[in-house]
Amino acid sequence: MDHPFDARRVMLSEQAMPHSMWRPVSLISTLRAALLRESGASTLEGVRRKAWLRQIVDELTSRGLDGDSVVRYGLGPELVGSITIPLLLECFPSLGVGPLSPARPGEPVASFSPGGGAWKRILAPEIECAHGRPGSNHPPVNEVVGFMVETTRKVVPWLMSASLDDLLGGASPEPESVRAAANENPPAGAVLESYRWIVERFAVTHLRDWSTSSLHLEYGWISEKELAPCADELMKDRVVLRSELTEEIARRVTFGHRAGFAIGPVGMDNMLASKMQQQATELLRGGRFRESATLFEFALSQDPEDPVALNNLGFCLIPGDPREALKKLQHAHKLGYVPTVINLYNRSLCHIIVGDYRVALSLIGDAWSAMEDTYATLWVLTKSGLEIKEGLSCRSCLAQLAKHAADQLSDTDMVQRWTDRLVEIESFRE
Repeated sequence: MDHPFDARRVMLSEQAMPHSMWRPVSLISTLRAALLRESGASTLEGVRRKAWLRQIVDELTSRGLDGDSVVRYGLGPELVGSITIPLLLECFPSLGVGPLSPARPGEPVASFSPGGGAWKRILAPEIECAHGRPGSNHPPVNEVVGFMVETTRKVVPWLMSASLDDLLGGASPEPESVRAAANENPPAGAVLESYRWIVERFAVTHLRDWSTSSLHLEYGWISEKELAPCADELMKDRVVLRSELTEEIARRVTFGHRAGFAIGPVGMDNMLASKMQQQATELLRGGRFRESATLFEFALSQDPEDPVALNNLGFCLIPGDPREALKKLQHAHKLGYVPTVINLYNRSLCHIIVGDYRVALSLIGDAWSAMEDTYATLWVLTKSGLEIKEGLSCRSCLAQLAKHAADQLSDTDMVQRWTDRLVEIESFRE
């Protein structure tokens, strides 16, 4: 069976191979996961980690892609977000994080996320201003965006001029280097957009998560009006269907692109949403359901009709208030949340938790034949209750939910049907 494209699946399938055998998808996805410290990324630290990442950068360069520019310009927006967003979440306590740990300039930090105390000291005026605002526990959207704009103005120039070793090693910056970088001329916008297109094309699975500029560049290339950002042979590593591309472009033209905050380089808005999602997952793991929900309630204060924020808010509410969660999830579904299979799983789980087994079975059964799979972080029913798990096949988990619902209804025929489907799914994986 041909699986739909999934960058993470490709990356994980090739980790045991030498870099020279990796597909471009794996090379760029691995760089991205490692620099952003995503789950499943390498656990190497220090000098060994930097050397390992340097090998991946060099492999990209040997294939005709400027590895330095892929890191600096392509991944740059996400690295900027990894520095500034934790500071944002600390400065506005309603978004639910604790203080940052200190670090000395030049010391490696756990990730870009805090940038250690060095970034905290460098951005002290902006942080102090944010802390000093009245009502910072419930900040208006314009204040949060203003904070992000001011901190981004300092971080972006440094990122564009720092040494590749500093970027790969996650070293805390020297204040002098940040001040000196402010005088450097920024790269042309077309350069940033081109390298962001490369990263999104090879490492971002869903078109809904691409920046609009990348969608337009991809469409131009498919229409033979834009040059490819790399060799045609590399472009063949992922096929983007024209029909899916035009559908996403049309969706944004019709409904607008609700990606968050337009506050920095291309891709920065997606990083804010992604970082909030990571933060929410950590809070959920700690049983802090209300705090995790606050993150997306804040996002909805900017755009109450954002299907992504609605789905994420519903997801956070599932353990504590499944009926309220279901309302948010149904609203997200009506607004066209994608991938639909994730929303379907979340809604079905809510129905099962409240005892609506037949409704859950009907939902899953009606959608099954047309359902495309994807991998996601999901709540899973276990003997000890709900547990949050990452990297799960939604289709497989839906089949398990349906089997559970049928079992609760003592419908032996339906139990067997979903058991057979689970076996079929497993056989396709092998």
